[in-house]
Amino acid sequence: RKILNIQGTFKNGIIYFQENLAGVKDQFELYLFTYRTSNGIIFNGEGFNDFLNRKFKPTDKVFVIAHSMGGLVTRAAMKSNRYQKDMIDGVATLASPIFGSPFASKQYMSNN
Repeated sequence: RKILNIQGTFKNGIIYFQENLAGVKDQFELYLFTYRTSNGIIFNGEGFNDFLNRKFKPTDKVFVIAHSMGGLVTRAAMKSNRYQKDMIDGVATLASPIFGSPFASKQYMSNN
């Protein structure tokens, strides 16, 4: 049930982005950052920094909504030496393995 709720929330966000429902685009400027998952988290984090620096200045109010690996890419961007302090005002993640994945644990996998 929780997974379906998260998936529904994410899909609704994409629908709002695509269809301008309820005037979302009238109230906010929406940007989409995409990346190749095969490039790795740190590499994609640097690419996200480049994207942020091209689109925004530190005085802008930037809120990031990230799904899955996007949360890790956002964290990598914010920990990078190239990150401009206070560029991002807030982050919301959906299904991001911020504390790691139990599937990466041999003990977890052997017990289940």
